[in-house]
Amino acid sequence: MSTDLASTFFSKGAATFSPQQAQAKTLAQAPVPQADVERKEQMSKAWDAYEGKFADPLKTEKNEINKNVKPNKIAPIVDKGVSFLFGQDLKIEIQDTEFIEELWGDDDEKMTLLAKIAINGGFTGQPFLKLIPAQGDMDAPRIVNLDPRIVRIVSDPEDCDLHLAYVIEYPKTNDMEKRQIIARVDPNSDLSITGDYDLEDTWTITNYVKKGTASYWSQVGEVEEWPYPFAPIFTCQNLPNPNEAWGKPDSTEAIIQMNKVINFILSNMDTILYFHGHPKTWGKGFKASQMSTAVDETIVIEAPDGTLQNLEMHSDLASSRNFAKDMSNHMEQESRVPAIALGDQEAMPKGNISGVAIQLLFQPILEKTTQRWHSSTSSLASQPVRSYSVLASILMKKPRRMQMKTRRRW
Repeated sequence: MSTDLASTFFSKGAATFSPQQAQAKTLAQAPVPQADVERKEQMSKAWDAYEGKFADPLKTEKNEINKNVKPNKIAPIVDKGVSFLFGQDLKIEIQDTEFIEELWGDDDEKMTLLAKIAINGGFTGQPFLKLIPAQGDMDAPRIVNLDPRIVRIVSDPEDCDLHLAYVIEYPKTNDMEKRQIIARVDPNSDLSITGDYDLEDTWTITNYVKKGTASYWSQVGEVEEWPYPFAPIFTCQNLPNPNEAWGKPDSTEAIIQMNKVINFILSNMDTILYFHGHPKTWGKGFKASQMSTAVDETIVIEAPDGTLQNLEMHSDLASSRNFAKDMSNHMEQESRVPAIALGDQEAMPKGNISGVAIQLLFQPILEKTTQRWHSSTSSLASQPVRSYSVLASILMKKPRRMQMKTRRRW
């Protein structure tokens, strides 16, 4: 939860979240918490697994045929979850349909963006969207799908669902690093009571850079005020995760490790078949010079006691195949994506099957999809972005501060 950073917001009178106290003195210069460092490393591993970038289980010598087999079983798990969540067109009903079309684009654009968002949530546990207000000739705000690996969440130590700030950090390019801090401003210091429902809250956006080997972040430009009670960053947990600001990913460390085990087993089997999959001819009781092949391809052995036979495998590697299958079953149970949902023909039941039985076969992924949907909608419901009037004001480029002191659910 990055509680070490969050705690500084409540010290020395910083509960008002002034830009100077909350940003310049804490987040701007603070090192990245170890928990976030480890999370980024795990997310990078999960992304490599999603793309099928697994290390070779077996070493391959120079000029040797690569006998490694590395099936990617992570991507189907994530992609199938996305298909169950956004497999059909999502309809957004609102009076001003023109606004929705300008904001999300047509159905193809909308569903493609939603799929990308869900994929990010699947391998990291937390998708992030950034809202860019309309500028110039733009007719609608722009929705940007952020890479979760460059975002950090600063949450309340006592309420992990209450986000105090977002830190967007870009890796070093051209000897320069960039950091953007989006921090909440609570003028009434009543955040612990009102939470996200305080309509008098606003947010500030401040940019920083760090050049070369410098240890200090320098502010770039002026502090920008975001005059809305919601942040320009929208996020939700991929799957519910209590006591953590970040949600649970589909591609957990345990699932990735099981995929690596399967790759090792299959690579070993491939190597065995490469060397022993075809019979090897052997003989005894004669010298090599005593064996010849006649014109009609008949092998002739001149030694009276000579023997010539074939050495063949007496096993079909059933134990190795069963072990790989066991690993696949464990991955299905851990991910809650059954083989039948992935199109495995062997998992298909034979003969007639009732609707109840079909529902039981798909029950794990159906429950997972329902849980994921509730997790995302509950997070968005707690943010005032659902208010049409606020979004419309952004669209018309007329920001206005909401002057409502009563606690209200948007």
